[in-house]
Amino acid sequence: MSLAIERASIGTPLNSGTTSTTAILTTDVSVAPGSQIEVIVYGHTQPTTVTDNSGNGYVWTKDKEHNNNLWIAVFRTIATAGLASGTVITATYASTSNTRFMCGSSFSGGVASSPLDAVPVSQSYFGAGGTPPIPWVGPTLTPGVSPTIVFGIFAGIGQAGQSSTPTSPWIQLFDLANANNDHLVVMYQIVTGLTARTPGGQFAVTDGAEDEAGITLNYKEGVGGGLTYHGKVATP
Repeated sequence: MSLAIERASIGTPLNSGTTSTTAILTTDVSVAPGSQIEVIVYGHTQPTTVTDNSGNGYVWTKDKEHNNNLWIAVFRTIATAGLASGTVITATYASTSNTRFMCGSSFSGGVASSPLDAVPVSQSYFGAGGTPPIPWVGPTLTPGVSPTIVFGIFAGIGQAGQSSTPTSPWIQLFDLANANNDHLVVMYQIVTGLTARTPGGQFAVTDGAEDEAGITLNYKEGVGGGLTYHGKVATP
């Protein structure tokens, strides 16, 4: 089976500026058996675990995290029996976080065993300001196999009303911002070849003095080969 985004969004993203030790994402679509679900969690404290109430015993693996006065973490599970609409997925923080973002997508066609390809990369940034639109780039990753699905995650703290337009051919899945001046962007590509990939885009609001963090990681295709993709931008 070829790699493909199965669900661009598995549920309305959590976008909260209130304090809590947990973040909750409730699915509003079903996920097909065998698909891999990736959940992105943002906070001002460390996201430590993700669980769900499906009763299927799914284990959520933290594939990568990064801290730069804000935390972003990527959790993933393989939904061997699928996932029903209405499933509650809960992320827990190490301590109270006063901003909480949580969003998730699913993809099909990935390999079940050791699905990560290259070692995930992350980097800290510091916004320098300027006149919009402000270009931004995340950390560069070079695939080790082909084809793969590559995800780019970029987050920051420090400006209100931020929004991002992705650099082609990246496809944007989520673009979240809140009244606390925090933002989170998630995008992907399905690629062939071993050329280095750098997520990026343009911010519509001046990128002021702020802390930022980026993660790039990719997953291998399972047996079957080929290359297709489809997706849409989630509208929270």
